[in-house]
Amino acid sequence: MIKKLNIMFCFIFIVGGLLQFNDPDSIIWITIYFFAFLFSLLFHLKINKWYLSGSFALSLSLFSILLILKEPLNIEWFSLFGTFQMKDQHIEVGRELGGLFIITIWMYYLTGISIKKIENESS
Repeated sequence: MIKKLNIMFCFIFIVGGLLQFNDPDSIIWITIYFFAFLFSLLFHLKINKWYLSGSFALSLSLFSILLILKEPLNIEWFSLFGTFQMKDQHIEVGRELGGLFIITIWMYYLTGISIKKIENESS
């Protein structure tokens, strides 16, 4: 189950990264999606280091907080999906935070599973 879910997330992260090319700050987002893909792939290949994916997840958590502090969330949540074009900066930040949330949660999950495997192997 986890392997299939991880492969799905690898695909989602690649597609997410490719969709960032038209963004004004594309380098940041392509890099984030690339690292999410990379850590998911490393987990799939069973060569993930928990401290790398964990550090990445922690960094994304801090980046999310900074993004929220920079652009306070005055977002109409239903307008995020009304169109794929950027209507205003608040909608763009809302979409970016959604992607960050998905990536961050998945990275924390992979980190937890990796730590659990290490603990089980040492027992």
